[in-house]
Amino acid sequence: MAVKTAVHAAINKHENMTECKSVACIADCSRKAGCFRKEIREKCLAVKNESQVCDIDCDEPSRALAPLGTTFLLAAGVVIAANSIG
Repeated sequence: MAVKTAVHAAINKHENMTECKSVACIADCSRKAGCFRKEIREKCLAVKNESQVCDIDCDEPSRALAPLGTTFLLAAGVVIAANSIG
């Protein structure tokens, strides 16, 4: 019975860390792109609160930095479009 409990604990920890890393990636990427939304924050907080080992940043980005991500994406789109035309 102790082995079964240990195996289940290890699997749960692995699943929690996989979900934690996935949500952390989504949160970081959306924060950088300027599209961090309420739904992302809520999922982030839910994963963080469910796990004892998940220490991810679920804070909203600074309002001053959010437009920079959008500006970067627009500039990248212009460069890609210009390269495909020429």
